[in-house]
Amino acid sequence: MDLAIGLALIALIIYSRFNKKKEWKNKDEYKDAVIQLMELLRCDYKEAKLVRDQLSRAAVPLRLYYSTDIIDGCYHFSDQGNYIGYFKINDRYTIIKLVYNDINLLDVHA
Repeated sequence: MDLAIGLALIALIIYSRFNKKKEWKNKDEYKDAVIQLMELLRCDYKEAKLVRDQLSRAAVPLRLYYSTDIIDGCYHFSDQGNYIGYFKINDRYTIIKLVYNDINLLDVHA
């Protein structure tokens, strides 16, 4: 009985450490995504975080490659080199147009 409890505790400790590492990795990916947006939009961390949070709510993945070309006021992004979509923001860093895989996500989430 004591052996079973001991093994269960060890398993729980290992699981919690694995879970923490995964959580830290996600936080690092999020920070990197915000910094990447901050450089692209030439804005503060706060505004870039606002844009990234809006993209996240629309289920746009964290790992994206942004194009430095701004076409018709839209910022284009891709996933590992494949064209995926674009977004447009207003002067308050609110996304006013978001197309992802040829679907206008603002219409879907409205």
